[in-house]
Order: sequence, then structure tokens, then C-alpha cells
Amino acid sequence: MNRRDFLQCAALLAAGATVIPNTWSMSHEQATFLAAQPDYIDREPLNFFTGVQRAAVSAIADQVI
Repeated sequence: MNRRDFLQCAALLAAGATVIPNTWSMSHEQATFLAAQPDYIDREPLNFFTGVQRAAVSAIADQVI
């Protein structure tokens, strides 16, 4: 395969990926289920750590960064 053949195949692959609608990737039941779920932004935050533990994790993350 030469460079021209490769570029033609790559262009066809890229063009084909943009033409396929997103609805083909999941069934109607899955789309309905996901549409009925609440937004993750509106959910209550989970509190895995206490205030002291959160401060410790924050300090460790600052050191790592």
C-alpha cells in the first residue's frame, strides 16, 4: 500500500465515522432509560471523607502536583 492508497482509506474512514448517527450506538430502550435519569450535576455530592481527611488528601495532592 502506498501513501496515496493509505490517505484515501483514511479519508473514507473519517468521513464514514461522521455520517453514522449516534442513535445507532444504543437501542431505543437504552436511550429512553438514559433520558429519564437525573443529571449528574444535580445530584447530591458524596461525602467519602471527613473534613480532616479532605484536608489531608488536598495537601497530598498539592505535593504530588
